Amino acid sequence: MAGPWEKYQKPAATEAAPSAGPSAGPWTRYAPEARSAPSFVTPEPPPGVVVHGGDGRSYVADKPAIGVQRTAAAGSRDEAIQMQALQGRGATDGIVGDVTRAAQPFAQGQSLNFGDEFVSTVLAAIEGVQGRSTKDAFDYGQEFQRQELERRRAEAPLTSMASELAGGVATGIAAAPKVFASGAGLGANVLRGGLTGAAAGGASGFGGGSGLEDRASDALTGAGIGAGVGVAAPLAGAAVGAGVRAYGARNAAREILEPVGIGRRAADQIETELTRDGMSAADARTRASQMGPDAMLLDVGQNVGEGAEAVANLPGAGNGTVRDRLGARGRGAPDRITAAADAAIGPQGNMAETVDDLIASRSAASRPLYDRALGQPIEWNDRLQSFIDDPVVRKGLREGVDIQRLEALARNEPFNPLDFAVTGFDEAGDPIITGVPNMRTLNVAKKGIDNILESYRDPTSGRLNLDERGRAITEVQRAFVDQLDASNPDYAAARAAWAGPTRVRNALALGQGTFDRSVRPDQLRQRLAAMSDDERDAFRIGARDQLDEVMGTARRDAAAARGMFETGWNREKLGLVLGGDDQAAAFLDTLGNETAFANRANTITGNTATARRIERQKEYNGTRSAARETFDPTSGMWGDAKRVAARGLDALLDGRNVRSAEQMRGEFGDAVSRQGTDRDALVDAIMGYGQRKTAAADRAVPYEDMIRAIMAGGGLAMTGDR
Repeated sequence: MAGPWEKYQKPAATEAAPSAGPSAGPWTRYAPEARSAPSFVTPEPPPGVVVHGGDGRSYVADKPAIGVQRTAAAGSRDEAIQMQALQGRGATDGIVGDVTRAAQPFAQGQSLNFGDEFVSTVLAAIEGVQGRSTKDAFDYGQEFQRQELERRRAEAPLTSMASELAGGVATGIAAAPKVFASGAGLGANVLRGGLTGAAAGGASGFGGGSGLEDRASDALTGAGIGAGVGVAAPLAGAAVGAGVRAYGARNAAREILEPVGIGRRAADQIETELTRDGMSAADARTRASQMGPDAMLLDVGQNVGEGAEAVANLPGAGNGTVRDRLGARGRGAPDRITAAADAAIGPQGNMAETVDDLIASRSAASRPLYDRALGQPIEWNDRLQSFIDDPVVRKGLREGVDIQRLEALARNEPFNPLDFAVTGFDEAGDPIITGVPNMRTLNVAKKGIDNILESYRDPTSGRLNLDERGRAITEVQRAFVDQLDASNPDYAAARAAWAGPTRVRNALALGQGTFDRSVRPDQLRQRLAAMSDDERDAFRIGARDQLDEVMGTARRDAAAARGMFETGWNREKLGLVLGGDDQAAAFLDTLGNETAFANRANTITGNTATARRIERQKEYNGTRSAARETFDPTSGMWGDAKRVAARGLDALLDGRNVRSAEQMRGEFGDAVSRQGTDRDALVDAIMGYGQRKTAAADRAVPYEDMIRAIMAGGGLAMTGDR
């Protein structure tokens, strides 16, 4: 039956059978009687004609290298298309054909073996536009490319295979980022790789086949190969990546961790605990620095503390290290609290001696100012006269003159009452003033009133216990002093330098009662604003004395002391005492840190074995009890047998872990209980180690991607019709 494909075909020639006549040897032409015998010469087939060999191979007459093994039934359409493709190859042979044939394996691998189908489809479309059979054209294109691919594989088997693999790898490299996600888990990538590999392998196998049955068979084979490679690719990539990361971590540990005396496992465990606490090593360093040089890593987070608790309650060197250092820190708490108080308001001394020294030194320092002020004339007025006429002031004048006499005697100085305008004393003992009182008269009256108020002072507490009369005398004193200051500015300046013993002792008493409930912050602020320098110094001495009382509680219970300062107005008053809210906050932070230190130590070294502690200890003792947890033995004889077997298996599985865990606990306990610069150096090392691990992990990603891509591409290349 003639078909439309005949336009591609030239008449084929068949090889003639060899002649059966006698053979002539090369020597016959030398024989004297030789005669020319008649012979039949087979004609050479014309160029381009297909010659069918007796061995089942057909080739182009003038190009015997271009041939094909006949596979279709003689006279069939498939045979005709096969011969037409052979003729077409002979007609197109040349440099272009050589280049195209050399590139064909790569194109096949890159296109999942659908490169020939694409070319054939284009050819069929061109033929269809011209009104010819698209099916014939498609089948012709398929056969043509199949023969050329077989020729290339025969000519250069290794180069052809490498080229086809390269094409598949190129496709795999391009597709791998869309199939495998670097951020996804290994299980997800294995699942994706298996499914995608099966789909791609099946497609490649289908594309490499030549008939429906052949394609279906190759598709199944390709799907299996693709699925296997797709599953293996992420596993291999993960293995290579793990190797790169492990190599980087080992180097980082050797270069960064070993100099500070810690190993990889302990550093990794610290990082794990910090991550559970939601902080990085840098966050932990900042937090520890805020808590002061005595803070430890075990203080910065709940989970790090629980890790230390587990270590402190398991055998080994870590146990003693943690407990010894926590104990030493606890014993140093009173000194640290005292130092904080000293830094905030000054060191505590003997209060009585300190106040006496203050009075003596300020009195001596201010004497030139008082001498100047007392030598100034004063303009008398009715207001001053009303004070001098009052019995309390006159009593104060009498006591002041007497004090002045005693002071002169003590100093071996002359005393003359006339210096104070006093010419005598009446029967009641009150001084008799002749003429206009001078500034010295008024000053000794002020001293006497101060002395009257001193009689109200409690010798034990040092505070004025004023009754109603005492409060009235205090008001008189203030009004009298204000009038003196207004009448004599030099006196006001001298008094600003030295307020006198009474005012100093009053300021001292106020400081001692600062945190009493009766003292309001606004009243305290007003009193402090009106104080002279010597009064403020006395106030600080008194406040330090009361603060020291509180410190007695703080040394035993920092939390209770902090709670006292946080109650009512005490926080605001503490700021006034220490000079500002920032200073108060810093002092309270010290108490808060000591509270946290004590609480952490109690939790870690306490004797209560909670379920949480027991559970955390499993993470540090190296035992996993995997077999027992897996088998979950039941009761009875069979359950007992399983339990014994599980224990034996766990002993084998956990043996090495237990030995390694003990070393890790020793390093962990030492690391999380370091203080000061040793602590900071350790955290810096962990930070550097973490950065190096991150860098190694980043370097591992391209290797993982490369391995996955190469394997995926190679799998695709292997799923063709080979």
